[in-house]
Amino acid sequence: MPKEEFVSIREVVQLLPSSAEARQWFQAAAMLDSMLAMDEASSVYRFDSAWAPRQGLASMQNGSGDHFFIVFGDGSAWLKGFDHESQMSPFREEPPRLWPGLFSLLPNCLMALLKEPAFAVDCTTFCTWNLGDGHGWTHDYLELPNGLDPDGATHLTSPLLHGRQGYLEHCKDYFEVGMEDEVLQHFFGLSPLSRKQFDALPTAVDWPAAVSNAVAIGYPVAHD
Repeated sequence: MPKEEFVSIREVVQLLPSSAEARQWFQAAAMLDSMLAMDEASSVYRFDSAWAPRQGLASMQNGSGDHFFIVFGDGSAWLKGFDHESQMSPFREEPPRLWPGLFSLLPNCLMALLKEPAFAVDCTTFCTWNLGDGHGWTHDYLELPNGLDPDGATHLTSPLLHGRQGYLEHCKDYFEVGMEDEVLQHFFGLSPLSRKQFDALPTAVDWPAAVSNAVAIGYPVAHD
């Protein structure tokens, strides 16, 4: 996304795909990252389909201290993120303090997630949720600082906002490889991973590892 389009979570919620579409995007991105990366720690996008009963966990961690997580439930989703260079970083002052009102409107049904250590809630600059009730994504009505992308939401979620083309840009920037649109359509449509498809990619793992990763991600595998 061009720099001049950087805004905030207020605009991001209007562009985010549905929770079902976001889950599918993450499963595809995690599957591809898991095959292109040398190891799990090198994967930017990850997905755990069995993180908790009836819940899947998506994550983006860019290695520079920035991240966002999405917890997917039965048609619902909760997204929280952190941009360490954001004007709204808790570390803008000493002692660190979350931006006022960041979770003030979070529904009670999601409050328990704030106690999950894995989400590093103390490191948060943006948050949004989708309860799957037909009202789409929503967020707290915060008083935002002036400037472009003050919370880092647009910058960090940009690949997700741009679908498979967004992943392609990530692929070029991070792995320094391109990918045909036909291949991207295959994966982002969650078409089963076949040995032939695997062998055609510049993978950094072997086939058994790819299958094991697919099972954890919940990505379908063709049984040739």
